[in-house]
Amino acid sequence: MLSIPVIALQSSALLYLLVCVREVIATDLRILQIPDREVGVLLILGLMMATVEPATGFVWTDYLIGCAALGGFYLALNLFAGRTAGIGFGDVKFGFACGMWIGWQGILAHLIITVLVSYALFLGYAIRRWRRGRRAPRVFPWGPGMALALTAIAILNLTGEPVVLTTPVEWFNLAR
Repeated sequence: MLSIPVIALQSSALLYLLVCVREVIATDLRILQIPDREVGVLLILGLMMATVEPATGFVWTDYLIGCAALGGFYLALNLFAGRTAGIGFGDVKFGFACGMWIGWQGILAHLIITVLVSYALFLGYAIRRWRRGRRAPRVFPWGPGMALALTAIAILNLTGEPVVLTTPVEWFNLAR
């Protein structure tokens, strides 16, 4: 059973997560940059959330591993695919913060949701530009997809139903 101060801390952190996510989405869509201030605050709040009694049952090292793994994944994408994939260093830093919030158990779910949401946004944006007689953009921001995936997983984790997809077999079991 969670204590009242822990519940208050988690609720406050989740509220600030929503504020930061809104800012990340708006800024990334407008100027293709993710603000460092919001990423830094999310990283610190994620570390703080990992050290208190989490509702997920994960230990704080799971969140540190998630931070290193997801941030490392986006760093590798940035280094090897570069700007052709649309992954900038803002996305890399935001990946570290997302990993701190979701832990290593939620990385697969985060990547799946991010790709689906980002491509849906890109398709809608490309169709809109095509109707106006312009070409589709060469680079589209990944930050909004990452932010919406982070929000969904963080809310589910704090409700006591952690999002854990560790094997491809579990992905197909979700359809049942």
